[in-house]
Amino acid sequence: MSAKHFRFAVIADLRCRNSYDLLTLCSTNSYFNGSYRWLMFAKHDLDETMDLMKTQNMNIDSSVAIVVPASEKRKIDIYEIYGTIHKRGGTIYVMKVAEYSQGIINWTCSTKLYSIRSDLERLRLVSIVATLGTTLNVTLEEHLRSLKPARSYAYDRFTYQIVQLLRQRLNFKVDFIRTRDYALEAIGTNSTSGIIGQLQQNLVDFSITPMAVTAERIGSFDQTVGILDVRIMTVFRHPKDSGARHIFLKPFENLVWVGIGIVVLLSIFVFTMAICTKRRCSLDFLQCATAVVGVICQQGSMEKISIGLSRIATIAVVVFSILIYQFYSCYFIGYFLVLPPKTIRTLEQLITTNIKVSVEDLSYNRDFFKKTKIAIARELYDKKISTNEFGFTNVSMGIAMVKQGGHAFHCDTTYGYRLALETFTEQEICDLQEVYLYPVRSIHINLPKGSPLKEPFRVTLRRLKEIGLMEYYIKKLTTKRPACLKNNSGSLQVYLAEVVDLYWILLFGVGTSFAFFVLEMLSCRICAYIEMKKFAKSYRGWIN
Repeated sequence: MSAKHFRFAVIADLRCRNSYDLLTLCSTNSYFNGSYRWLMFAKHDLDETMDLMKTQNMNIDSSVAIVVPASEKRKIDIYEIYGTIHKRGGTIYVMKVAEYSQGIINWTCSTKLYSIRSDLERLRLVSIVATLGTTLNVTLEEHLRSLKPARSYAYDRFTYQIVQLLRQRLNFKVDFIRTRDYALEAIGTNSTSGIIGQLQQNLVDFSITPMAVTAERIGSFDQTVGILDVRIMTVFRHPKDSGARHIFLKPFENLVWVGIGIVVLLSIFVFTMAICTKRRCSLDFLQCATAVVGVICQQGSMEKISIGLSRIATIAVVVFSILIYQFYSCYFIGYFLVLPPKTIRTLEQLITTNIKVSVEDLSYNRDFFKKTKIAIARELYDKKISTNEFGFTNVSMGIAMVKQGGHAFHCDTTYGYRLALETFTEQEICDLQEVYLYPVRSIHINLPKGSPLKEPFRVTLRRLKEIGLMEYYIKKLTTKRPACLKNNSGSLQVYLAEVVDLYWILLFGVGTSFAFFVLEMLSCRICAYIEMKKFAKSYRGWIN
């Protein structure tokens, strides 16, 4: 019997001699569940019928109505039967809900109300929990009870607090089984390992460690309602220079730089022609180039301007250099006074930078990158994660690398931001940027497939959300993104990394000039030595 998305009604006559076999088959296969509506016609002997029904696999979601002929003629009594949790030793209840007489049904009550079917009579249910990525220095119970702000995976603690509210409302007790991990590789198998295996084999009643809904998990176990939205993001400190273009080239686009180069070359040509005319072809190209660069940089020149060509060229170059310098310098004034925009907003843009990427070392992250068919995720793993020494690391190490800069960390920000809030400076918090690989997902308390607890848990959890109790624990155990308390204005502080290229240029210039100085000195000495040798050969008599 497969219900799928339909709800079937089943009519059975218990007066049939094979009815016992039918009930046994249905109990064995758990057909007295919420997917089926049962209508049964019983014998006149009500006690015998009820004794038979109380041995069946009836649970809190059972919907079984029994029609029993009353002692009065042409009158029928209708009863509803339900239980608590049969496999945990639950109780079966029988309640008269209506009677039929003279073509009229008189309904007196119903057992399907939430207020009636919300008492499990302190049954002891079994739950499974996995403390992912957490080393326990206390007992499991003490760990789950803790309400300290999370600095690592803590959804087991959050769900434990929600289960305590469920326990009080539905009146049950809980025993905990601890396991090592999710065992995501057990999906669709007969394995009993991990949370997945225990849920698939119906060995536990629910899981304390919540999971998100994915296509491959839907067929393995049931979900309740979303209890928390999980934000798994890639977090990094956005560099002032995103690496796409050198900081000293940013003020102008390539076409402008090409134009400036053309102006410099034309100016050198004009000044060379002017000097050549003045000195009657005594050409010094290097001197002309130095003079033009000096004018462009608004420096004086020792060369006298005596002809109209050089004067007009000088005025034009000076005016050009003043105007172009204003645009260039204004860019850097704004760069250091106003916080630059954060241009890295997608994973595609992040991959093109030199920022290294690490991932929180949890089983579902490894499983995702192992099985994903998302092209950008595969590219991220191949280019950034697999080549990184710290490709998978714990959350404290990952956030510490983000603090150093030049590193991104893919983690759950609901507790990752707690470490950032405690260790980052105000400027480092303002530098934070996040990009997402997949959107925000809700996590659920999961139950075995066809669990009778599904509807009671769903209804109770929705009521907890409505009255704000769930939100209270969300604020207790999770951390939102730290707010940048600065306004849009930045500081005038310049870091060495931003101007280190200037020191390299200066060092190169000094080194090159020193090398030329040494070469010139050697050249002069060699020339002087050669001249002395020639002189000595020509005037030997003087030496004698």
